[in-house]
Amino acid sequence: MTTRDQQRHAALTALYARIAGVPGDIVELGVASGESIRIWLQLVAADTTHRRTVFGFDTFAGFPSFAPEDGPEAPTIGKRVGGETELRVRPLRADEVNAHGAQLIAGDITKTLPLALSSDMIGPVALVFCDADTYAPTKTALDVLWPRLSPGGLFVFDEYGHLAWPGETLAVDQWVECQPWDVKLERLTGDYAPTACITKPIK
Repeated sequence: MTTRDQQRHAALTALYARIAGVPGDIVELGVASGESIRIWLQLVAADTTHRRTVFGFDTFAGFPSFAPEDGPEAPTIGKRVGGETELRVRPLRADEVNAHGAQLIAGDITKTLPLALSSDMIGPVALVFCDADTYAPTKTALDVLWPRLSPGGLFVFDEYGHLAWPGETLAVDQWVECQPWDVKLERLTGDYAPTACITKPIK
């Protein structure tokens, strides 16, 4: 395991520890090569308190499009329509995740996520890991998943504040501004780690 992998693993493990008493599943938006979802699966498998399902949403074909809010394309970092597929070092295998109770949903997240929720495929959610990078899926995720997030649950953002990916930041900021309560956006630190999260208040 590289230093980068160790840092990533430590960051996600710390986040998982924060939902120890929170019921619900894990939803990851933007699976890519499966680096993070493998970690969630390991943590869920070791959890003796909760039975959780890990849901992973991704086009599995790169970015379908960019909104004006996402800024210009940047091919050198995989930011282009259809991009990032060539960056996947090790594809995620269905048999690798199905054995641990994960479900992968392929397609445009702005369409597949609302559909999954309307079909009651997903129940209460303990943690949302938003690694979709761009404006539209991040906005959709906040709009439709926040009501499903259990009190005390975490909504985590992987690219918040990244200059190359302004769409995710804008979607979060706009959502925060529209809420009738004082949203506490927590900035996270560390290399190769998520950059921000919101904890759903316990009423």
